[in-house]
Amino acid sequence: MTVRVLTCLLLIAAATGCSTLDSIDHSTRKRDTQALLEHLSDERSFVRELAARGLGETGDSRAVPALIGCLEAAGEHHYVKSAAVESLGRIGNEKAVPAIIDLLASSSHEEIRFLCVQVLYLFRNKDPEVVGAIESVARDESLLVRSLAEAVLHNIREER
Repeated sequence: MTVRVLTCLLLIAAATGCSTLDSIDHSTRKRDTQALLEHLSDERSFVRELAARGLGETGDSRAVPALIGCLEAAGEHHYVKSAAVESLGRIGNEKAVPAIIDLLASSSHEEIRFLCVQVLYLFRNKDPEVVGAIESVARDESLLVRSLAEAVLHNIREER
């Protein structure tokens, strides 16, 4: 277990009122992942955010469906969605690409759109729709998102 996963688990344990860490088994990645997945449904958004971040640290592709669920949840807090996007990028499973593209197109939060472009760049050679999605935000209202999209598209053209 990495220090970051342990930190997320300890913060979650403290936030949820656990007096011990009995519910969190540190022996295997599978159990770490399971403990974090359980906290994705916590009623507190900061606990869900920590769980999403911790799942990215595990690198466990079994977390991908639950993290995609965070992106698709209509009322989910934007911090949780940001953490889920980052974690999906860390895990690197291309099954996440359609959900990230959808979030890029629908989010009103500049930070989320920026993170989506960053993560989609990682998938540039795995899914043909990635370039089109990034091109769609090259005219974004946010200078930050627009600038990143233009830089990413330039890099993609240079690689080809």
